Amino acid sequence: MSKLSPDTKKYLSYAKKWVGNIPYSMAGHADCYHKLKAGKKPASGDCSAFVLGVLAHDGYKVHQASTPTMDAEPGLKRIKPDEATVGDVVIVNKGDGYNSNGHTAFLLQPWKKYGKHTKVLQESVYHDLKNVNVKEFGPSFADLAGGKTRFYHPTKP
Repeated sequence: MSKLSPDTKKYLSYAKKWVGNIPYSMAGHADCYHKLKAGKKPASGDCSAFVLGVLAHDGYKVHQASTPTMDAEPGLKRIKPDEATVGDVVIVNKGDGYNSNGHTAFLLQPWKKYGKHTKVLQESVYHDLKNVNVKEFGPSFADLAGGKTRFYHPTKP
């Protein structure tokens, strides 16, 4: 992680502190975003609230949004898959992208090198893990196979 920018190191450090500590619930979306933004522990949360709340906490211009609408966030710049690296955001939507038809996470490894084996930091329901966790992209996004995969680099104004 020595080549990461100070900003990327900061938000990834903040995100990692929540591993195992925020139970998954789509109903906790708003609470998760606002509490994380304020530096507080949410009662529960979902994937998009986790990613956006972490970024908002560190001054990125992002709002409370769902996976299908994250494309419009001013603090996320779309990048090519081979440019996606540690700290970037991956979003996969299938159909309308709402509820179980969409998922998002932070990349913990370069996509070009690891592809579907890239480790991601996510808020998800993954078998027995129903909280913030680290897993490979492939199994984490398996239910969305065939969906639209996009990558974003968080940017500050």
